[in-house]
Amino acid sequence: MALIAVLNSYGHETSRWPHIYKSDREFNNTYQALLEGKQVPNFHPWDELLFHLGNICVPSSEHAKMILEVHYSQVARHFGVEKTMAVLQNYFYWMKLHQDVGKYIRSCTVSAIAKPTIKKQGLYNPLPTPNQPLESISMDYMSGLPSTKHGNDYVFKVIDRFNRMAIMAVCKKSIIAEAISKLFFE
Repeated sequence: MALIAVLNSYGHETSRWPHIYKSDREFNNTYQALLEGKQVPNFHPWDELLFHLGNICVPSSEHAKMILEVHYSQVARHFGVEKTMAVLQNYFYWMKLHQDVGKYIRSCTVSAIAKPTIKKQGLYNPLPTPNQPLESISMDYMSGLPSTKHGNDYVFKVIDRFNRMAIMAVCKKSIIAEAISKLFFE
């Protein structure tokens, strides 16, 4: 089976799993019953591995490693709970899969940092289109510029939204509101 070859190439050593099943708290009774020739609903052995409804049963000692490999996908990196669950449920089975995935991902610091903290509250409303020059303007600062010989290191810019005309003036990072208003009206 191709999936078993892939698992082995990732270091899971599925050849050891039959021995692990015998002492695994989740699958030991099921695996032992199947070895004795008893029928267990939804479970079947194949090539000494245990399957549940066509999915490979993963021993407890392999859970974290399996979640890690899916969560830290080479393509998408740091899937959330739902995507990680979807990938794992296609091929693997263990009783507390959803619980284990949620717990693992909540403990992932990279995912916590990358996750946006502010959710969108609704649709953005565009600003009304101006009908004449200087009816609507936008103001902003540009920073990260080298200082001039007079110590100016910021650019204050005013843009007319009607005709997109830009007016720019140099200023210092430490400029105060009164000086900005004066600069604006000049």
